Amino acid sequence: MVDVTFQRIRNNSLEGGDHSAVSQVVKWLLLGSCVLGLLIFSASIRGDILELQYQIQDLTEENEALISASDVLRAEYNSITAPQELAKASVNLGLISANSAEVLIIDVQNLKTAKDQLALSKTQNGVLRE
Repeated sequence: MVDVTFQRIRNNSLEGGDHSAVSQVVKWLLLGSCVLGLLIFSASIRGDILELQYQIQDLTEENEALISASDVLRAEYNSITAPQELAKASVNLGLISANSAEVLIIDVQNLKTAKDQLALSKTQNGVLRE
């Protein structure tokens, strides 16, 4: 024997069954305020992104200016340290060339003790330029 019972199950709302117009308005206002909040948040994020893009552009331009200034300084350094320019400047200061006979270059790697060091001096009869 089979006992078949039929039950009707339904969800009853907490309010008592009918949806009032006030509750519908409240739901739509909440939904609208959520959508409006998302739109405002999205606009805020886009503003931040736009500001960052301007900062990146400014930094890129500053980087290019620094690179060009660096190139100019590097060229100026190379022109100043060129052997011909150093020779001219040393003659103007009254210095003698390292290739001259009056200059003695001592290799310090071959010296082992203080006794082995040699000091040479030569008297100068003329007046030195200062």
